[in-house]
Amino acid sequence: MPQPSRLGQNVKELREKAGLTLRGLATRAGISHATLSRLESGRVQDISAVHLGGLADALNIPADTLLNRRPPLYTSRLVND
Repeated sequence: MPQPSRLGQNVKELREKAGLTLRGLATRAGISHATLSRLESGRVQDISAVHLGGLADALNIPADTLLNRRPPLYTSRLVND
């Protein structure tokens, strides 16, 4: 069985955190339940920009967060005079 892409893993994780079912997120995002299921399971590795935008809007997050979900990197800079 194919491994989910980072995108598929991120969508599933964020969907579950939001308390949404597959069908619920698919409806909000304007995509089919089957497409979302295939994305989360790894049977689809990429989706269109329209679908990506729909998922991001439905989850109320920036689209780039879905593509590369990592905690923000905070660094402090030391200034040497």
